[in-house]
Amino acid sequence: MTPDVSIIIPCKNEINNIKWTLDSILNSKNKLSFEVIVIDDGSTDGCCDFIGKNDYKDVKVIRTEGVGMSTGRNLGAKEAKGEYLFFCDAHVLVPDYWLDKLVKTLEENDAHAITPTIKIIGMESRGYGGTWNEKLEFTWLGQPEKEVTEIPFIAACAMGVKKDAFDAIDGFRNHFKVYGMEDQEICLKFWLYGYKVLIDSSVEVEHLYQIKHNYEITSFNIIHNF
Repeated sequence: MTPDVSIIIPCKNEINNIKWTLDSILNSKNKLSFEVIVIDDGSTDGCCDFIGKNDYKDVKVIRTEGVGMSTGRNLGAKEAKGEYLFFCDAHVLVPDYWLDKLVKTLEENDAHAITPTIKIIGMESRGYGGTWNEKLEFTWLGQPEKEVTEIPFIAACAMGVKKDAFDAIDGFRNHFKVYGMEDQEICLKFWLYGYKVLIDSSVEVEHLYQIKHNYEITSFNIIHNF
């Protein structure tokens, strides 16, 4: 059976996180059907070795060698069968019916990309999408007055898009190095193509804030992407 939603998770050296992330997603209640695709981008800690076995036998793994977040997500999207693509980090917790609610909001508002509220695990800090400051640096927005509203940028740690719109704008930029700016760039493309970007703040996904990444990111990578 063709799934309604494809959940795509780029993963690199997430041995302490990917399992509980998958448990949260796979055990979440949703009326919509979904598949899960993990992109193991050259992990050296064996974090994805359990995927495809036992309770995780239906999770698909795409193994790459350091292609970076943008290209990894694009590869997952090429394999996706769902009408909707949901991109998640390998360290998130999701609530029941999150897919149902976000897809319903997309359809009711004739929108093309959406984010939930992002809550930092272990803290009360929340982000409601973002914008740019005068230096073109990403800045989190505060809680909106309306539960559903249009915003400039949504963070790729938990974002949903219609696959036809994703394909129309040619997805994420493959020229980006390793990590950084890919979520802002794709939202900018959505806006330039006349598509609508939303937040539904009634849905809350928890995200593990990591001070240090599990793999090397150089200043060159960040400057190049910026």
